[in-house]
Amino acid sequence: MNIITSTLCKKPAIGVAMWLMTLCTTNQALQEKFIDLSNTGILLHEVAQAPMNEQYRLVLLLKPNDNIDAKLNNWQNALCTYSTQNLRLTLHIRDLKNHTEFQQTVETTCPRPNNEDARTLLLGSIEIKKGEFDIELSNNTPLDQFKDQKIQVLLMGENVGFP
Repeated sequence: MNIITSTLCKKPAIGVAMWLMTLCTTNQALQEKFIDLSNTGILLHEVAQAPMNEQYRLVLLLKPNDNIDAKLNNWQNALCTYSTQNLRLTLHIRDLKNHTEFQQTVETTCPRPNNEDARTLLLGSIEIKKGEFDIELSNNTPLDQFKDQKIQVLLMGENVGFP
């Protein structure tokens, strides 16, 4: 998908029609990847494809789990109310074509923003060029409250998708 198609996909009427004709795509660079925040070290190591040059958001999603305590069903409770440790993750991305690297450590803050979706944690944004890249996500602080909890990792384009 090119920039013109991407722009048209964001238009209210045209975008819906283009979406229905499968001309628009959701720009998701990682598919069905889950991590365990109760572990330290490298939690995710993947070679992925970026469909186009774009700004990508690193997002963690809490997935409902029958085995987990109900009080940990949102990030505010899990990270702030029932914990004394902050989440510290290091993101390392290597562009395999251009041989460039990006590394950033992100740490959560408490209290969580009021406008935040309770199960969606936005960790930052990075410009990624179209092509193949290597991504590593490391945890610096084990968080025992997330044992047996499914945390999905998304690397999603900010400007493409359903209007």
